[in-house]
Amino acid sequence: MKHILSDNYSDILIILNEFFQSGLSRKSKPKYNVKYKKELFDFVCKIYKRGFISQKNDLNFTKSIPIPTIINEFELMKVLNSFNKETVYFFVDRNLYEKQKNISYYLKDKNYLLYSPDETTKSLETVKSWIEILPHSTELLFVMGGGIILDMVGFVAGLLNIKVNYLSTTLLASVDAGIGGKTGVNFYPYGKNQVGLFNEAEKIFCNPEYFQTLTFENIICGLVEAIKQSWIFGEFANDYEAIQKIYQKQNTNAEFLFLVNKNIRYKAYVVNLDLHETKDIRSSLNFGHTLAHILEALGEETYLQTLPHGIAVAHGLYFLVEFNFISISSKHEKMFDIIQDIIRFYPIKIVKDISLEKIESYLMQDKKNEDNKLCQLSLPKYGHFSLSKDSINSDSITQEYYIKDITSIIFKYIHKN
Repeated sequence: MKHILSDNYSDILIILNEFFQSGLSRKSKPKYNVKYKKELFDFVCKIYKRGFISQKNDLNFTKSIPIPTIINEFELMKVLNSFNKETVYFFVDRNLYEKQKNISYYLKDKNYLLYSPDETTKSLETVKSWIEILPHSTELLFVMGGGIILDMVGFVAGLLNIKVNYLSTTLLASVDAGIGGKTGVNFYPYGKNQVGLFNEAEKIFCNPEYFQTLTFENIICGLVEAIKQSWIFGEFANDYEAIQKIYQKQNTNAEFLFLVNKNIRYKAYVVNLDLHETKDIRSSLNFGHTLAHILEALGEETYLQTLPHGIAVAHGLYFLVEFNFISISSKHEKMFDIIQDIIRFYPIKIVKDISLEKIESYLMQDKKNEDNKLCQLSLPKYGHFSLSKDSINSDSITQEYYIKDITSIIFKYIHKN
């Protein structure tokens, strides 16, 4: 397919780099410069950090996000067989394709692309190449896999303004990444998920049977995001048993179903209050993610051994406890014992020297920031939201700190752990 990205890729990169180098935040109001083509300037404004807030208007967005449908293998095949193969293009996680023979058999006479998920190829260049291979007859994209491939294909669909359906096949994608319409790619050296769109899938499916073939490391990543959301909703007492059983490998499919159903409700509740992340509401979902994204970026630039997303978030949560950004009581300790256990098994391993300036450069690009001197940490109180109450807690979720102060604390945490 033809797209502005294909024909003007080099110029778009130049504008994006200038935006990042200028330290623009989502709350900035960029002024058009005549040295750019207006069409390209407007396009970059649309995808830079998922768009400037001045261009968003949640008040006119009345449709709630789609809620994932939990299905089994038989029901999935019925869905897939309902498609017109001439107008649907499939993007499939290679790991899923190799493990699930029914899917590989189904795809034999279909248009599809296999992709091995990797943060290093979660890029604008990959998105451009995918757009270019799509047949002109494509009316729907169907993507099967975890958070990385869902983010990327959702971005492609948003750029092309065509429908997309998700099949979340990892615990992490099912409880978090596949819900809420955030799509995008990494843009180094400025960090993770810095370029993208808010684009809702038309339909989302989840088959927990596929979790049985996941590595335990992948399962842990989903558990950490579930713990994060359980904190935000004050549900440790109700969620601990399922999380503990899964962590101890003593669960049945019932615990997976419980956790997915519960976290779909958590995520949908928050997202529907703040669809385009223009208020201090959806930022609660970034709890533990400021450090996590820095650790991931340092891993991609080979300063650290790479940490999977969920395990990086575990470090991010523990960091907030260790340096007293949040306080935990005795009723929280059992759940945080799991977090501590995870970071003990997956410590930060330094590969080469990391400067304070490198950490500071990542902090300055955090999408929550309003300027280049202060950074905002997501610090929701335990039970900030409740599924059983209609009233919305108006207490602030984010708190501002000087970037230089947080840089020093992160530097200390990385070198201590």
